[in-house]
Amino acid sequence: PKQDLPKVPFRALIGSLLFASTRTRPDIATAVGILSRHMTHYNQDHWVAAKHILRYLRGTRDAVLMFRKDTSEALHGYADATYASDTSTSRSRTGYVLYLAHAPIAWVSRLQKTIASSSAESEYQALASAAQEILFLRQLLSEMIGGDDALPPTLLHCDNQPSIRVADRCSTTMRHVRIRFHLIRQLVEEGVITLTYCNTSANIADIFTKPLPKPKHLEFCSKLLA
Repeated sequence: PKQDLPKVPFRALIGSLLFASTRTRPDIATAVGILSRHMTHYNQDHWVAAKHILRYLRGTRDAVLMFRKDTSEALHGYADATYASDTSTSRSRTGYVLYLAHAPIAWVSRLQKTIASSSAESEYQALASAAQEILFLRQLLSEMIGGDDALPPTLLHCDNQPSIRVADRCSTTMRHVRIRFHLIRQLVEEGVITLTYCNTSANIADIFTKPLPKPKHLEFCSKLLA
């Protein structure tokens, strides 16, 4: 669409929202990520949507990330993907969130770099992205506690059983999946990550893949923010 609002601070607003979404407000990550793709060709609809996010933030300004003293909870997370959700590129959106001390410490909502040929492949790419972040966080934690041997396997929830079977080297038709996505398979074999199936209705990472109905959005927000 033609850029018809040259005088509004759309780029500055999106920049500020991006900062918030990557620091303390995971609940707006998907909406801000979608709007950020229109930094050079925004229109009235995009400006209205951006202001809607501001109103949402004002209404939820007391929401915070709440970490607890209980250190018994191990690193764990949720991964999800929305197949071919971007209509202009046909790319899928990856979403994942990782928890420690009962609060999210890392989250992502972004388009995948390659076009997936199926929903299972897009979910598998999401698992691979989450696995890379898990490796980094496990290394950081091992340096803090003195050795990776003290860390239990990281539990990663996924709502797509075919992608879990691929990671477990079960029989599959997804033999075309590129080698660079098989990091998750290697980590499963080594016992670093344990994949487990969860229903879509319980997959918190769903909030990072697409806009959700208000009741579902609020339900997942309650599990991200206090």
